[in-house]
Parts: sequence; structure tokens; C-alpha cells
Amino acid sequence: MSPQAPRVRALTSQVALAYIGNLKPAQRDAILRDAGEVTRARDAFQFGWIPFELQIRILDAMRRHMAPAEWRESQRTLALAYMDKPVLRGLLDTAVHVLGLSVHTCCRWAPRAFDALFKDAGTLRHEPGPDQSRCALVLEGFPPALFSSGTFNDSLAAAFEVIFTLTKTQGTVHSTEVDLVAGSARYLVATTSAP
Repeated sequence: MSPQAPRVRALTSQVALAYIGNLKPAQRDAILRDAGEVTRARDAFQFGWIPFELQIRILDAMRRHMAPAEWRESQRTLALAYMDKPVLRGLLDTAVHVLGLSVHTCCRWAPRAFDALFKDAGTLRHEPGPDQSRCALVLEGFPPALFSSGTFNDSLAAAFEVIFTLTKTQGTVHSTEVDLVAGSARYLVATTSAP
């Protein structure tokens, strides 16, 4: 693997595989068959880096064998599970301690979480909105070959919805300006109700 190949922390695939392992046997087996060889992800050191295409294969297989609402909920569940892993837990705890817990601060923190999980996979940046209830998270330069199925774009949008779970608020995340060829998207985050 070249040093510039996009990589993801092995824990992301391991969390996904653990989730898949808890599905009904027929669905679990279909997803694992469709995902292909996943031993490298399963056996990797949790904080080590694995090829990003392996994670995309797993997510694509999940998407093909789940109803749309079930798949989106699975992506929120995975994102919450990532938050409990030391690589993100420390970042989140620090952000909450320094900035407090709000939708606004979680959005400001999201690029650091992205960098902790993904390497050579583009950038995520926070753009403040007109008030603290709205902002945008902007993905740029994500490898087009990994973005072209649309799965990662939709997975990331669902993962950002976890912000509302963490802050005990309600809101929406909409991906706009999606360019699958350029590997870019804008995620509009809006709070619809306060805690």
C-alpha cells in the first residue's frame, strides 16, 4: 500500500463487523458474503490503519442487504460506538470539557474526529452558520473511487446525526452540493429543538 493510499482506523470496520454479527443469521451471512474477505479488518490492531476500500466494501454490503431506514439507523449506531473508543472518547471528552456540549461545539469538533479516523481521505471543515443552531460541515478531496457509490456520503450524513443524540436535541442533517467525482459534499446541520 502506497503511503498516500486512503486509510481508516481498523476499529471502524471492527465495530461494523460486530454490528453485522448481531444481525439475524440470513442477513448477517448475506452481508459477509457480499463484503468478501474481511479477515484483515477483523485481525488488525484496533488503532492501526487499514485500506479504506475495505471499510467501503463492508458499508456497501450492509446497504445492499438492509432497508434504507435500517441502514441509516445502523450508521448512527456505528458512529455512537466509535465515540466510545479511546481514539474518539478522549477528543470528545476534551471538547466537552473545554467548549461545553452543544450542537455547535460538536460540529466544531467533527473535523478532528474525521482526522482521527481517516488518513489521506480528504478533509472535513466546519463552517459556522448565521446562528448557533445551524452550520455546515464540508467534505473536500475524498477519493472519488471510494465516494462514487454514494455510500460513504450517506453514511457520513447519518453519522453526523449522532450530534443530536449526544446533545439530546432534535435536528436534521442534509447533504447538498454532492459531487461524487470530486469527492466533495456539504452537510447542513440544523437544530430543530433545544434540549
